[in-house]
Amino acid sequence: DQLEVREQAERPPASAVAVAGGLEAFVALGEDVDLARLRETLARRLEKLDKAIAGSRAKLANAAFVERADPEVVAAERARLEELEVERGMIERNLTGL
Repeated sequence: DQLEVREQAERPPASAVAVAGGLEAFVALGEDVDLARLRETLARRLEKLDKAIAGSRAKLANAAFVERADPEVVAAERARLEELEVERGMIERNLTGL
């Protein structure tokens, strides 16, 4: 119910963060949010991301895959890895701020 725009802002306690380009958006979490449960959910998501990142890195480290696969497939895997790493960073930031 409130929007505040600042050039630079400190992250409020018990808040979620989203990053898009050069912008950061902080959303204060209400009292009705179960922070312990949210931490558990984000930690499980982080574990899944770590596995996906490891798999993608292994695939890209495989010279046979990189040499034999269509360039579009290799490019898609690199893009997927980049997206996974961005998501992982965001989840880490959210966990830190809870």
